Amino acid sequence: MTIVRTLVRWAAPFLILGVGIGIFLALGKQSPPPRAPVTTVEAVPVETAAVLPEEKGIDISTDGVVVPIREVTLAAEVGGRIIMKSPACESGEYVKEGTLLLQIDPRDYELDVERLQREVKQASLAIEEVDEEVKQNASSLDLAKKQVELAHREVMRLDGLTAEGIVTKSTYDLAVRDELTASNTLNGLQGKQRVLAKRRNRFVEGRSLAGTNLKRAELDLARTKVSTPLTGVVGDELAEEDS
Repeated sequence: MTIVRTLVRWAAPFLILGVGIGIFLALGKQSPPPRAPVTTVEAVPVETAAVLPEEKGIDISTDGVVVPIREVTLAAEVGGRIIMKSPACESGEYVKEGTLLLQIDPRDYELDVERLQREVKQASLAIEEVDEEVKQNASSLDLAKKQVELAHREVMRLDGLTAEGIVTKSTYDLAVRDELTASNTLNGLQGKQRVLAKRRNRFVEGRSLAGTNLKRAELDLARTKVSTPLTGVVGDELAEEDS
């Protein structure tokens, strides 16, 4: 029994392997499954035509409400009578950016610009006049300083001569008076120099103020022309000519 069991134990793997090989060979000898018949596709007749350009569009009839993507309200930034209304400033008109819509009477604004231009020019002329006076006063100051210096030296010279009795006291007093006069003239010229400097600053500030007002007047004059800031269609328009 022991021998039989040992033989069975050794023979079992080979037996199983042989059975597997036999099954594999048996399966390989089977005929493939039949293929389904393929039907022949018949061509479908079609009609061809040459492509030609078409100038007319396609008309589509529909109902709905058109809503703009962006709506801008225009209003005059300056007051005045409307002397011109463009034909493009009508409801439903298509306008491009920069199209002139309205013209407000510019005469008052033109007069303001002209007046301020004259003020700027007058202030510039006044500054030039002050500059000329400053130059003349500077020359007078140099002369006055020299006169004071000479008068002071004359007083010092006569002071020693008076002490020695060579000149009279009245001559010395006259020299002192001349020195005081020269000093007073010098002080007056120095004061005038300060006044001229302040006057020039005032004219400069006046010119700057007139220049600022001129820019504002020029801006108001430019605003008498109302133009569209973008391209679009005019919606509601309420302005009328001569209003």
